[in-house]
Amino acid sequence: VDSRSVIFIEVMAAIAVVGVLAFLIFLIGRAVSLSRGGSAGGTVGGVAGRWYQYLLAAILLLAAIILGVW
Repeated sequence: VDSRSVIFIEVMAAIAVVGVLAFLIFLIGRAVSLSRGGSAGGTVGGVAGRWYQYLLAAILLLAAIILGVW
């Protein structure tokens, strides 16, 4: 197997992992928003009310990078 093929597969797998993590973060944020009685659409103060999504995204992305480098 050519080394370029292996690198391509690794990059595609990394992109897939980041995509799945982003989708899971979206689902968690939507569930929290709906459980608080808010709508799933845009609400007033949307960025300030979704700080946990950004924190979770940063933590999961950092963990994925660390595991990828390790």
